[in-house]
Amino acid sequence: MPCNNKNEQDEDKVISILLNSSDDFKRFHEKEWKVRNIPTHWCLIHDLENEAQARRCPKTDPKEYCIDFRNCPTLENLTKDLYIFAHEMTHIIRFHENKDLKISTINSLRYNRFPPIAKGIVSHILEDTAVNRFLCSKYKFNLLPHYEETISNSRISLEGIEKEPQGLKRTELLLQMIKERILWGLIKDRKSSTIWTNYETWLLSRPFSSIIEERNEVVSMIQEIEWDTREQQRPVFELIVDKCKLGDMITC
Repeated sequence: MPCNNKNEQDEDKVISILLNSSDDFKRFHEKEWKVRNIPTHWCLIHDLENEAQARRCPKTDPKEYCIDFRNCPTLENLTKDLYIFAHEMTHIIRFHENKDLKISTINSLRYNRFPPIAKGIVSHILEDTAVNRFLCSKYKFNLLPHYEETISNSRISLEGIEKEPQGLKRTELLLQMIKERILWGLIKDRKSSTIWTNYETWLLSRPFSSIIEERNEVVSMIQEIEWDTREQQRPVFELIVDKCKLGDMITC
């Protein structure tokens, strides 16, 4: 099979628990996924770095896609699994309809020479926000369990930093903080506000104050901008590149 994975799973079996447990996921499946009939392979990879990822299968005609995932959905993790799988399925839909945000087409030479970690985070800032805006506004998926875990992991990774990082490490941290702030802003309820406030208070107690100031400046400039289409992407991308000084970090 094009996904080259002996652990390929049957789609119906993978998502059956989601369909049987959520009217919202069932509606999403009927209106967005099933009607498109996109050829997609579902691959269980227990050592996957992320919980799940969507990707194009190389050299397939017609186009085929793959959703890799670390664990099958369970009732115990139902709320988070509903969001995770709907999120990756929406990425596949955007891939298939050429709606995903192809940052490299803005200036491929410039973009391709950014440090890899910077490219990945900038891509996620833009594309993940477009996907999650859609899921929150049209289907009301609950992002909080996934985001709460993300914030917890971020806090653990920052615990040992005793002084403000410099150079590429500082840029990576600034981009990561921008991503966290934009994505967290999509959730608007009391619990999420409390979690974010506690996290922000903790960040301010660490040696990150100037990075947080820069993050707030960038986020305030772009949070009102829609970038759900490729045409809307350029000014947001250029703003992030300029304010985060990514142009200074281009590699040869």
